[in-house]
Parts: sequence; structure tokens; C-alpha cells
Amino acid sequence: MLLIKNFIMQRIIKLLAVFSLVFLTGFALQAQPGGEDRELGGKQNFERIKSARQAFITERLELTEAEAAEFFPVFWEYEEQLHALMQEGKSDRKERRQRSNVEDSEPVSEADARRQIEAQLDRMDRMHTIKTNSTRAYLKILPAAKLIGLESANRDFRRELVERLRQRRGERGRRSNDDRGE
Repeated sequence: MLLIKNFIMQRIIKLLAVFSLVFLTGFALQAQPGGEDRELGGKQNFERIKSARQAFITERLELTEAEAAEFFPVFWEYEEQLHALMQEGKSDRKERRQRSNVEDSEPVSEADARRQIEAQLDRMDRMHTIKTNSTRAYLKILPAAKLIGLESANRDFRRELVERLRQRRGERGRRSNDDRGE
């Protein structure tokens, strides 16, 4: 029984780690210009980030033009599937938070808690399936020696993106303080 609990906790922790990465990437997409163009700006920022990510991965994996042309349509298709799965999890968490705010005094029932955990495990299984299928598809396009670096390239890109956002926020903070004469 203890082994099963540890296994489930490890799976939940891994899922939370993946959600955290996606959440951090989501912050980058929130850096949108104000005004009427907010929605358009978000799409433009998304496309800029997507292009930068593609260039980063191409350089890191040393892809030829032919490899990149064949690889990235498949890559973005699987990324969209992962994103949709993450959004599903996000909406489930939002719904749970709203319910818990309304029902502050009532604890979560065992049945409801079990349904929530089962839904998380189902999403984790689907995520694993998507990742397995994508890796198999990528292996049909790229040599394994290049593909092995994809995960670290994605991780490094996210780190750089977060660091640049921190720098930009710091610059904005300094600029607004300078504008106020501080």
C-alpha cells in the first residue's frame, strides 16, 4: 500500500513539475501590450516566442534545413496537444478553487477527492501517451543522436525566456521609478 501511495505521489509531483514549466511559459505570453491591441499583441508575442524557440532548438540540435522543415510541423502539432491537455488541467484546478471558495466550511468528500485524483492520473497518462507518440514520430524524422538533446534544449530555452522576462520587468521597474523621480 505504501508503495502505491509513493508511486502516485511521484506521478503527481512529476505532473506538477510539468505544469510549473508550462505556467512559467504562460507568464511570457502574458507580457502583452496594453490598449485595443491586447489580444493581437498576445498572438504576436506568442508567434515571436514560437519563432525564437524554433530557432533555438534548430541551433541547439544542429538541424539541417531539410530536417527542420520536416520536424517542426510535427513538433508543433504535438505541442498543441500538450497545451490543450495543460489547459484542461488548468480549468479543472480553477473550477476546484471556485468550489472551495464557495464551500469553505465543507471538506472535500472522499468520492470527490478520488475523482479529482483519477482525473489528474488520466491527464498524466494522456500526457505520457502524447510524449511517447511524439518521440516515436520524431525518431522517424531525426537521428536519435540529435533528438536526445530536445528536452534539454526546451528546458534551456524556457530558462532563458524567464531570465529575459525578469530583466525586462526589472528595467520597467527602474524606468517607472525614474519617471517618478525616485
